[in-house]
Amino acid sequence: MSNKKLLFFSLFKIESIDDQGIYPDLLGQFSLNNFDVYILSPSERGDKIKKRLTKKDNVTIIQVKTLKTQKTNKVEKLLSSLSLEFLFLRSYRKELNNIEFDVVLFPTPTIFINNFLNKIKLNKGGFKYLLLKDIFPQNAIDLNLIKPNSFVTRFFKKIENKLYNNVDYIGCMSPENKRFLINNRSVNKNKVEVNPNSLDLSRYPILEKDTFRKSKNILKDDMIFVYGGNLGKPQGIEKIMKLAKYLETQNSIYFIICGKGTESNKLKKFIKKENLKKTKLYSNLNKLEYLQIVKESNMGFVFLHKSFSIPNYPSRILDYMNYKLPVFSWTDNISDVGDIFINNNAGFSFKHEDDFLEIKSVINNLIPQELRIMGENSHEVLVNNFQSKKSYELIAKKLK
Repeated sequence: MSNKKLLFFSLFKIESIDDQGIYPDLLGQFSLNNFDVYILSPSERGDKIKKRLTKKDNVTIIQVKTLKTQKTNKVEKLLSSLSLEFLFLRSYRKELNNIEFDVVLFPTPTIFINNFLNKIKLNKGGFKYLLLKDIFPQNAIDLNLIKPNSFVTRFFKKIENKLYNNVDYIGCMSPENKRFLINNRSVNKNKVEVNPNSLDLSRYPILEKDTFRKSKNILKDDMIFVYGGNLGKPQGIEKIMKLAKYLETQNSIYFIICGKGTESNKLKKFIKKENLKKTKLYSNLNKLEYLQIVKESNMGFVFLHKSFSIPNYPSRILDYMNYKLPVFSWTDNISDVGDIFINNNAGFSFKHEDDFLEIKSVINNLIPQELRIMGENSHEVLVNNFQSKKSYELIAKKLK
């Protein structure tokens, strides 16, 4: 009996499914369970790719030349998203046109792939599964990037609704994500389920002890608060700056920010202007360097812009949970990312701009032993809810 066949494509570059991350880990589960896995991966302008097509065991990766899709200006990002469908379709026709797939799996962004989806050949009983990571254009509306009733917005919403109706199943990141989609979009509720970001815990690297603390002369009993992720408008950079300024007044607490984005320079200037000695911004860490900092930290932070009307669920919480960190979220009043940590005594959650007095009170009264207990609970939340094996099983069981 021949293997089942899966096609995966996304805006995110994949060079090997042996790499650690939410998509390689999930695809690795399909590979382990005897799927032939085919991946269309964007190779951005300027990338140095030795081979356009690589095959290892039952995994085939096709690098598709594109414009920049990540860490670029808005114009190029939009042009890249619009051109991606044509480029994926061209590579599909050249390399995969004779294959009938059992599962077509892809995340948002982007929404501009309806024509490509219609061209993909499916086996009898095969299906298309959307991993909904980004609700566009509503997120752009919330951040005042586009007008709610403009021609462009109406055009984007038409394509968005067409995409939802063009797939067989939609996996949402959280219960609130699912509820929002069913209540606010023309989508059959029976095709929508919760399928959160997930990881294969066995793939995390083994790290050394206290190498970061020693290199920065941070004492063992000092606390490290860490934020890792993008530094753009969606993260509500003002919240990060407000917290950083307050933490400067606290003894024995360091605030380590790892990441970059459109608001990076604003944050750099703020740190310099306020002469913050205990807040450090690292913009060019590799994955191992970042994970080493997380491992040595005492609490992980999540920030979201106050204006969001759609629930968001940042994937960075997975690294925090793996290294047994309580998760501290300061978000909009819609996102439910903090709920699971509150319900399991695994962190703190705040959803309003005027919560800062309470936030300061919590930080002032932190007890290291209680944080360690919360960290253990946080890891238990990860084990019970966010493993890629469960995500794989949720998708694979739909095969007829």
